[in-house]
Amino acid sequence: MIDAPAGMSVSYSGDLCLLAVNGAGDVGVDMEVVREDLDFMGIAKACFAPAEILLLEALRGRRRVENFFALWTGKEAVLKFLGQGIAGGMAWPCLADLQLGGRAVVDGIEVAVSRRRFGGREIVTAVAVGACLSG
Repeated sequence: MIDAPAGMSVSYSGDLCLLAVNGAGDVGVDMEVVREDLDFMGIAKACFAPAEILLLEALRGRRRVENFFALWTGKEAVLKFLGQGIAGGMAWPCLADLQLGGRAVVDGIEVAVSRRRFGGREIVTAVAVGACLSG
């Protein structure tokens, strides 16, 4: 039993599920199985902030794929932390400085993105918590 307020967030990608529980407060999480067959620039132009689009346009190949998934998962984790989804748009938060293996803070929310291999697949995960909780 958790005595403190707990936050919980769930993400699905394909047949995988990720569950995050934070006994200290709210949490947002996202997970994506990396796919290279997406129209990354088309998705970015429809969803991302102008600075993020410019970043992706300057990249090619694998770097574009990695940065796209870092941005997508980071943004979705922040929106889930706030209790929102992506239906309201993803132009905010702008996370143009966020890369795989890195962290960023936006409006008091810290988001970290990492890459893992699981079951022969590459997975990108992001978790967002209140910046004062990340210690």
